[in-house]
Amino acid sequence: MNLKPWIYLAGVCSIALACAQQKPNTTPANQEVVALAKKSSACEGVPVQEEVREVADGVWVAYGYDLANTILIQTSEGNVIIDAMSGPKRAAKAKEALLEKAPGKTLALIMTHTHMDHVGGASVWADAETPIWATHNFVERFTAQYVDFPKAERHRGAKQHAHDVPYDAVPCSSIGARMAFDEDISAGAMMPTKTFRGSQTLTFGDTVLELHEAPGETDDQLLVWMPKRKILFPGDNYYAAFPNLYTIRGTKARSAKKWANSLDKMRMLAPQLLVPSHSFAVEGTEKIYEILTDYRDAIMWVFQRVVQGANNRLPLDTILKSAKLPRHLAEKPYLKENYGQVDWSVKALYQQNLGWFDADARNLYPISSEQAAERMVRLAGGAQKVRAEIDTALKNNEPRWAVHLITMLQKSNAIDVKEGNLLLAQGLTAIANTVDNTNGKAYLLASSRQLDESYVPPAIPDISREFMDAIPVETFVYGLTSRLNAPEALDVHQTIAIRMDDVKETFYLTIRRGVVEISKNTKVPGAPEPMATLVVDSTIWKMMALQKVDRTAMLLKGELSVEGDVLDLQRFMGRFDKGM
Repeated sequence: MNLKPWIYLAGVCSIALACAQQKPNTTPANQEVVALAKKSSACEGVPVQEEVREVADGVWVAYGYDLANTILIQTSEGNVIIDAMSGPKRAAKAKEALLEKAPGKTLALIMTHTHMDHVGGASVWADAETPIWATHNFVERFTAQYVDFPKAERHRGAKQHAHDVPYDAVPCSSIGARMAFDEDISAGAMMPTKTFRGSQTLTFGDTVLELHEAPGETDDQLLVWMPKRKILFPGDNYYAAFPNLYTIRGTKARSAKKWANSLDKMRMLAPQLLVPSHSFAVEGTEKIYEILTDYRDAIMWVFQRVVQGANNRLPLDTILKSAKLPRHLAEKPYLKENYGQVDWSVKALYQQNLGWFDADARNLYPISSEQAAERMVRLAGGAQKVRAEIDTALKNNEPRWAVHLITMLQKSNAIDVKEGNLLLAQGLTAIANTVDNTNGKAYLLASSRQLDESYVPPAIPDISREFMDAIPVETFVYGLTSRLNAPEALDVHQTIAIRMDDVKETFYLTIRRGVVEISKNTKVPGAPEPMATLVVDSTIWKMMALQKVDRTAMLLKGELSVEGDVLDLQRFMGRFDKGM
């Protein structure tokens, strides 16, 4: 899930600041997690216990090993696997348990979408000969969504998924077990070897599987349908919580219309068994139809309130109130706002369709937040009075008001930085204690730990050579456009070339007064002639981008060469942040 990871390519390929030396909170033994989950209302009905269940003859699900489930379908020729969890360690544990019940070779791996909690353990199930199925836009979506904001997505995603947050505070995600950023997340990721558009029928001995494109939580989502047995595997287009139309780790809003259309397609199949990649399986045609109908209605209720409110020129705050789910939907256990959240969805859908401006003229040219805070503190009688009101708010269990006031003091520079951070950490923790949404609660608590300096950032995951090779080299070149130290390059107008003879490509990098422009094989008109050309194998370039190898060491070893002035090249490249 949202382990678009992520994070995904962001978690996979980003090179962040060096992690602290202390170790983060690690994953307890499963029985300890189960015991903690029993004390949390957000974990009620969530697969946290590690177990394998046969949900239909020859259809096995590994629950509780990771955020996402792994599904095994037995056929007369062997096993077909749907989704592979977030990393080799957890995937291997689930595989051992599954094969104990259903021994057999892996005939194919089906990846329902790009999120890392579904693909990070792929190498446990698949080798070079195993067909790996996904939709035609899997690779494009996987790489494109993380090129521009890798560090942002990696760190935001880690917070959303409770990295370094003690398990007694957040014992589960509301749709599965917590991911483990302290383990080998993403290390077993593999790209698909077989893709399709529209639909694809696969036959394995006596078993027929249909794959259908079903955009929803991601644009590359697919569903798996067993027509003879009327068993539906919806991927992440259904799980037992209000859908994540917007995820706080940072993405564009998911298309409400596409998601609802995919749910309509699923309803029309009239499945007798629904086996999602998160949450438990659901049995019974009428029950499944009701659930899928409620799910699509909840999505469209929110979307239609946004459209209606905007067309009626209502303020966004008013739309937020009107979009609250009606009772007949809100009371359904599978629509609790424990994962996705209605107000987050409204804001994201509004911006997706109409942009940031909410049609309120007052918001076009507002006073800066710093100026407003300074004046409000002055109007309130000064920082000491505001500080006293913060203490009162925290004592009276009004943490949101307290955080608002703390922010005023911070923005007006009316409080010591460390004192303000510790106070804000206290306020965020207090808010978290009022929140059932596991994504929101985790983000608040991780942010609080970061403010009080107890937070340990996620370790940088390693990725396999095979996975790296499958990522287009353009990803590792064009990512430079957002990594220039622009203020120090405002007077620079220079070009270098990067020639990769193994793929017969040359990239021209031009810095033009703080902006980077990259072209392939042809220099941009008006750009200076390259002052140096770096000749490098595409694989070495990828490894340098991932900081797996040192550029200077590669130069000394003869793994790359420079045509032109080496110092000019070093000065040029020195203007960029290192790594992806």
